[in-house]
Amino acid sequence: FRYTDPNLSGVIVIRTEKLQIERFQETGEEVHLYIDWISECEYTLTFKKIINPSPKRDKTNMTGKEMPVKILKIEGNIMTYSTKFEGMELEGDLEKILDN
Repeated sequence: FRYTDPNLSGVIVIRTEKLQIERFQETGEEVHLYIDWISECEYTLTFKKIINPSPKRDKTNMTGKEMPVKILKIEGNIMTYSTKFEGMELEGDLEKILDN
């Protein structure tokens, strides 16, 4: 997957049933998150670890923090999602670029 937001254009998302890895191509940073499916359209991402953290990243420990995600719609290979995390409400799109 990849995010369609231009601010996240260099992030590739690799996903299995239980794990999501977000690779930041520019910095080499990797964010590993557990996926806990609640329903077909809802899941929780739990921060597992960060490899090669970017110097720009807030250094507070993210391990164990949870991010609830709702899938709002799927059209073709685009999934629109919403999430609330640390006081922010975000909505965006993930584009499926390869089949597993």
